Amino acid sequence: RALCTFDFHHIFYKGRDFSPGSAWVVLTCSTATIAAACYLLSESVILSAEALHIEPYFTAVIFGAAATSVPDTVISYKNAMKGDYDDAVANAIGSNIFDICIALGVPLALYSGVQVLNGGSGIIALEKSGHGGVQDLRIVLVILSIVIVGMFVSAPKKEGEEGGSVLLIGKRHGYGLLFLYAIWIAFVVYQVM
Repeated sequence: RALCTFDFHHIFYKGRDFSPGSAWVVLTCSTATIAAACYLLSESVILSAEALHIEPYFTAVIFGAAATSVPDTVISYKNAMKGDYDDAVANAIGSNIFDICIALGVPLALYSGVQVLNGGSGIIALEKSGHGGVQDLRIVLVILSIVIVGMFVSAPKKEGEEGGSVLLIGKRHGYGLLFLYAIWIAFVVYQVM
């Protein structure tokens, strides 16, 4: 079972307390496993795009985003079931902020830096402007983000135990978010057609 879950701590050390050396071994093996999974995911996204005869950024928006969000979804679900609602929401928000600022920002900064050192401009040209492109996806993402923020800001409030107000988020918000995701998927599919 430990091999199937990549539990290197139990595979190599049978769950004993960590020493500095064993911690580095487990961290290195875990990082290598994540790197291999990321590589396989990116290759799968590209192969899916080729098989469907569409641009890779569309399959990345659907398949890549969904695959990288599944672990966060499971963690948020478990937190919500335990009654840790703040943790459930904070996990999703924090994960997405990290993905955008660090997981996307650092590689783009490194790539641009290498390009500048090699005499390039350091600017990545994603596409020409036109129908069905990255620019359209950005516009719809901004609109959906504004709608989502508005949905939560307009949620009913009640007085909290420690003073201040508490937002009351419920099923209605969950269904609203599912509906917005369906709109997002429909838009992406429409762009591909």
